[in-house]
Amino acid sequence: MSRPAARGQTVLDVLVAVAIAMTALACVCAYDLARTPGSSAAARSALPGAVEEARTLAESSGDGATLALAQEPNSGAGRSTYDVVLFRYRPQPQSSFDPTRPERAWRLPGAFTASTGKGPLAIFISSAGTASFATWKPGDGRLQNEPACTAPLGLIVAGDASQLTGAAASPPPGPGNGLEWFSLDCTDARLVPQ
Repeated sequence: MSRPAARGQTVLDVLVAVAIAMTALACVCAYDLARTPGSSAAARSALPGAVEEARTLAESSGDGATLALAQEPNSGAGRSTYDVVLFRYRPQPQSSFDPTRPERAWRLPGAFTASTGKGPLAIFISSAGTASFATWKPGDGRLQNEPACTAPLGLIVAGDASQLTGAAASPPPGPGNGLEWFSLDCTDARLVPQ
């Protein structure tokens, strides 16, 4: 084999090796970002933004709005996601609520738990900006009575579901170890970081 051909082969080998190494590094970085505090930090702005959008829709609809949260099954390798879906109206008996026509949907990285317990969560926002909440999903149908709100909603968001095991209801002093705590008051439907 001539010397120029051998040199070309070496350069090609180096380029292939570099491409493989860069692909592996990108995969590792993507995995880390999906399950680390950055995931819950994204919720610090995305989730309150979704509640604010629901408030705006509730004011204009004349019959409030519903925000439904549901945890997706674990995506594998410690990755978790949850869906947040916004509906016009509240699912009351005489309402025009339609579970097949969401206004907007988000898929957020991480996992959540609420003071209502594990499972799907719905936040019902009135046109006046008050809130109530329950363990409910759109497929459950209409509610006979909207639940009374007797205490603020507590919501914890984590980078992945395993971080929620044993998480305290309120944040400890200092860094939250990848957890984000929120509160939603009955009289003011704003999701406030704690």
